[in-house]
Amino acid sequence: MPNSLSFNYSYRSALRVWYGCQVLTRITLALHYVRSFRGLIIYTRDVEHGLLFRYIHANGASFFLGFVFLHVGRGLYYGSSDKMFLWISGVIMGVAFMGVAFLGYVLPYGQMSYWGATVIINLLSVVSYQVCVLLWGGFVVSEYTVTRFYVLHFLIPLALAILVLRHLHLLHVTRGSSLSYSPQKISFFPFLMMKDALVWSFYFIAFVTLVCVYSNSLGDAENFIHANSMVTPIHIKPEWYFLFAYAILRCIPDKTTGVLALAASVVLPVCRILGKRQSGLSSMGFFVYVFIWLTVFRRMPIILHYYFRSQVLSVLYFFYLLFFL
Repeated sequence: MPNSLSFNYSYRSALRVWYGCQVLTRITLALHYVRSFRGLIIYTRDVEHGLLFRYIHANGASFFLGFVFLHVGRGLYYGSSDKMFLWISGVIMGVAFMGVAFLGYVLPYGQMSYWGATVIINLLSVVSYQVCVLLWGGFVVSEYTVTRFYVLHFLIPLALAILVLRHLHLLHVTRGSSLSYSPQKISFFPFLMMKDALVWSFYFIAFVTLVCVYSNSLGDAENFIHANSMVTPIHIKPEWYFLFAYAILRCIPDKTTGVLALAASVVLPVCRILGKRQSGLSSMGFFVYVFIWLTVFRRMPIILHYYFRSQVLSVLYFFYLLFFL
């Protein structure tokens, strides 16, 4: 193995392990799933270790997508994006896993799940309202919507397993990033194995702490309330991994323009980055800075100065993508 493999390369193995963990816990949850809020309460209270499995799955999704962002950032910095097919397959998987996470977020059928599904799917009315009706199973979010989302949430990750294997094949064919060409080699055991074991110990401690101590810290209190179409939450916000894109959407008054900006915030970095050898540390630092603050400001209440700051950061986000990336 090349001796240039740093701790950043542990994200790959972390993604594989957490993907397997999510598949196993999803099967356990699916065996007892009932498409109602009461069914969730029964599962967490009456099924043995049901609450633990639910928290592992819910917080595992956040951990998994966090590693997806870190893995993409590592690929950008080290120039992996010049391997076009490897990069495109990875980005497609990342976007698909975010979609799967959204489908799972709706399944508890709590207040925030209901209104999140209402707002996000309603964005597709820019294309055609019939698309919304097809996904909803009617004209509003209902139990038929939850049934559709449950099926998609279970089947899409299994289909994505094929793309994951293809991505790993491309990784070995193209030899990943340029660091793999280091002429200096060291044995995998014990050097790199001990390095992975050290990193994994930190990952495991952080995950156990999150699940057992701060199990609801990444969720929203509104989701502990049964879905009610007659009561709108004061602040409708998605999970943290959607906040940067949702901040861009919310700071644009026009619906069509906001949806186009939302799509561009994901598509434009992929198109601009393809073929570039490596991003500088200062360039990546600015991009990460804007990304983080867009996420932070979207979690704040919708008041004037936070709204104005989100608009400024959105302009900087696209200005950077168009002229400096």
